[in-house]
Amino acid sequence: MKVFSLVWLSLILALVSAVEAARIKDVTVVEGGRSNQLVGYGLVAGLAKNGDSKLAFTVQSIANALQRFGINVPANTLKPDNVAAVMITADIPAFAKPRDEN
Repeated sequence: MKVFSLVWLSLILALVSAVEAARIKDVTVVEGGRSNQLVGYGLVAGLAKNGDSKLAFTVQSIANALQRFGINVPANTLKPDNVAAVMITADIPAFAKPRDEN
């Protein structure tokens, strides 16, 4: 009987070691997790007279950016023909890991 149970034990151990291990956090979804929304706003320069200088918020953005660097320029004196305002948004899923593609 000992030999029979030893064979079964060896067989069970062999099957268990063949099963790929997985962490619980990799195969579960935590309730209450929410995505993170990111928003970026900036200025793109060097557009060879293709900018949006006629839009008031672009001119004001340039004046505000210069003011952060200690350069005070009234927005009504700027005539940037080669600058455009851009906004980028992204949703990062809850519990996303580096290099996740979802």
